[in-house]
Order: sequence, then structure tokens, then C-alpha cells
Amino acid sequence: MLFRSFSIYPNPASDKVSLMNNLGNYLNAKYEITDLNGRIVTEGKISDTGIETDIDVSGLPESFYFIRVVNCDGGTAQFRFVKITN
Repeated sequence: MLFRSFSIYPNPASDKVSLMNNLGNYLNAKYEITDLNGRIVTEGKISDTGIETDIDVSGLPESFYFIRVVNCDGGTAQFRFVKITN
């Protein structure tokens, strides 16, 4: 299951969120961060090194956000995180 393959930290986050690929077998995956209204605020590719992808969230306002991971087969996983300011 894709959702067991990934985890995020820290949560809450102020500057960056790290997306951890726990199994290392989803190298062609991408991510999207959406706000509470479902608008994509940033997106990118999962790191080709396979273990960890750092995502800069410093420019986002304080709020709840969702990270959706999509692999090349169309499998998805979604996580929620809180953006705070220091």
C-alpha cells in the first residue's frame, strides 16, 4: 500500500517538510501540496535518490495542508500537515 510507503515530518512544520520514502521503491512518484480548498500550492518530483525529499514550505501561510503522493501506476497516498511560523 502506497500510504505505508511514505511518511512526513516534522508536523507541524515551519520551513520545510520532509517526505520520507520508507520502502525506497517509488522513485517515479510525484507530490502535490494542496490547501484546504483543494488548490495546488506547490508540486514536484520525489527525489531520485529514493529515501527523502525535502519540500520548502517557508513561503506558505499558516494553515492546514495536504500532501498527495502519486506513483507511476496511479496509486495515491495523502497526508495532512500544519504550517506554522517561528
